Amino acid sequence: MSYFSIQPFLFRSNKNLFKISVLHCLGIALIMISEGCQWKDPVLKILKTCTSPTEIVATKSSSSASSYVYRLNTEINQLADINWKVLSGTTVLTQGKGEGVVFGYTFASAGTYTIVAEIQTLCGDKITLSTNTVITAKTCVLPTAITNSTTNSNTHTYSLVNGIAADVKAVLWKVFSGSNVVFQEQRTDAGTFSYTFSSSGSYTISAEIETVCGEKITRTLGVTVSVGGVSSTANFKAWRNGSSANDVGNSVAIDGLGNVYVIGNYGASISFGATTLSVAGANDVFIAKYNSNGDMAWVQRITGDGTDEGKGIAVDANGDIYVVGQVSTNAGFFNTTANVISNSPVRRQTNGPTDVFVAKYNRDGQMLWNKLYGGGSPDQGVGIAVHTSGIYITGFFSAPSATFGSTTIQASGGEGKYDAFLAKLNGNGDAIWAVSCGGFENDYASSVAVDTEGNAYMTGNFSSPATFRSASGASTVYSSNATPDIFLAKYSSSGNLVAFHNSNSGTPAFGSSVAVSGSAVYVTGTIQGANYGNTQVNYRGGGDIFLARYNLTNLSVEWVKTAGGSGADAGNGVVVDKSGNVYITGLISSTSTFDNTSVSSSGNTDVFLAQYDSNSTFKFVKTAGGGGADGGTSLAVNTAGNLLLLSGFYSSSFVFGTAPALSYSGGLDIFVAKYPD
Repeated sequence: MSYFSIQPFLFRSNKNLFKISVLHCLGIALIMISEGCQWKDPVLKILKTCTSPTEIVATKSSSSASSYVYRLNTEINQLADINWKVLSGTTVLTQGKGEGVVFGYTFASAGTYTIVAEIQTLCGDKITLSTNTVITAKTCVLPTAITNSTTNSNTHTYSLVNGIAADVKAVLWKVFSGSNVVFQEQRTDAGTFSYTFSSSGSYTISAEIETVCGEKITRTLGVTVSVGGVSSTANFKAWRNGSSANDVGNSVAIDGLGNVYVIGNYGASISFGATTLSVAGANDVFIAKYNSNGDMAWVQRITGDGTDEGKGIAVDANGDIYVVGQVSTNAGFFNTTANVISNSPVRRQTNGPTDVFVAKYNRDGQMLWNKLYGGGSPDQGVGIAVHTSGIYITGFFSAPSATFGSTTIQASGGEGKYDAFLAKLNGNGDAIWAVSCGGFENDYASSVAVDTEGNAYMTGNFSSPATFRSASGASTVYSSNATPDIFLAKYSSSGNLVAFHNSNSGTPAFGSSVAVSGSAVYVTGTIQGANYGNTQVNYRGGGDIFLARYNLTNLSVEWVKTAGGSGADAGNGVVVDKSGNVYITGLISSTSTFDNTSVSSSGNTDVFLAQYDSNSTFKFVKTAGGGGADGGTSLAVNTAGNLLLLSGFYSSSFVFGTAPALSYSGGLDIFVAKYPD
């Protein structure tokens, strides 16, 4: 490599030698280029031109008034080394390389600071630049979080917490569903933000905050919302009917237009609007229609020589009404409401002392058909549910058998004992299939619900062991360590048992009402111990209200809630709205506790209405009553999920919140209430 040396003798005045020198140098340069070498001879320093920075540019951070970014006004490839310093007076607070021509620093306190950049270029030049930064004494306290401060029905209100309101210059509130902004609102203060949700789901609430100090920060809150439901601060509207005897509204339904339907029984002459009903035996059945304001539209009647009871009612999408109950010998049905007024029934004979009756009426109260099912002993229908594939009814019958069309079901119990039944009827009321469930003692079904696929869910209580049969002829025996015990049974549309649940918790439990929504089944009733299956619950004594949620597929328990006091309390009715809000009604005695809320009865027992969301969160409880025995028996909710209907009974002057007191006729009287008013 010695041939790359440039010898001084070549630079003589001799022209030839000079030519050789130039050619030699050019050759060396070409060889160096071809070899990829770099020329570093300091003698040729003058051939390299360096651009030196002349200024430090300071920029305040958008997120903090005390944070700055400093930049040299040159490119990094011009510089060999940079050392940044921050000085307070002559004291060096920090120093370092930064990120090349960029250096960031957050000041801890107010004051005047000097930022110094000690620079060496690639040409070997050394330069020192500086700039001053003044940090003012004003500092802002930023909000640290968002909280859901209040909830009123579907409207949720959010607040910023732990900040100073005067420090907030502006807030851009946003509501996200996933990555989509569904709503935003610009505010110039730190006040609360309210948003009314239109559908259930998971959302993110975002607040993009700018302070008077120039700082910007974003806070977020993830929320899960159950839309629908009614306000916890609304008022009731209630109306009544009654006679001098015992009268009860046992079941309530609502159609798509807001009309209200109630079925029950009465014990003496009673008036519904301008129509007065007589009574033939101990009790007769009434079916009443009211408009959305509670005004009487019409009333129907079912009669017999003994005890007749209307227990269940349902309305289909066409506004037709289906009812179930028990009717006694010399059963009488009325084709029209005019026949009711003229007391002109069509008589039928029952199979035994009482039979299960099922009847269908159109929206004007005209009877379309009626059916009687049962055996030679007392039988009763208690629950009804309607699906496009058919009509489901449940109840109980006494030994030895009962006939549903061409199907005869057998009892398992001894003489005088009751077994539960479930039957499916076609649109004309004819039985498609029927099954029995029971053991040697009394077994009762109390309610039935149907899902969108036509599967039926029946609840009640049984005495162990008990046989639950399928329409296919198969049967399964279930046992419990408690007698009686609650049962929840799921049947396919074809009548085969596909899932079963019982508490098996060592103490009695009773299932009173069942409802289906989405992927869950809900049951309310009464328990008499501190366990529900494998779930330990808060038991207060005397019999407590329970609400349980089950998996729709296999009926496994997902959660259980209890409420009550030292006296006898009961859950009698449950409904679920389209958003998954769950409502129960029943009766409480003395002081009863729902989560951390305690309510007291005005008399022997009071009516209650309570709401929970689908995750078991308690929302509110309302009570109503007088000085006697009062109870809620049934609930209905409209399709929008913003109106509830209650039915039940009361036994003295009766008050629903701020609504006018209901008068009292004697015995037990019927009430119907809507919430909100």
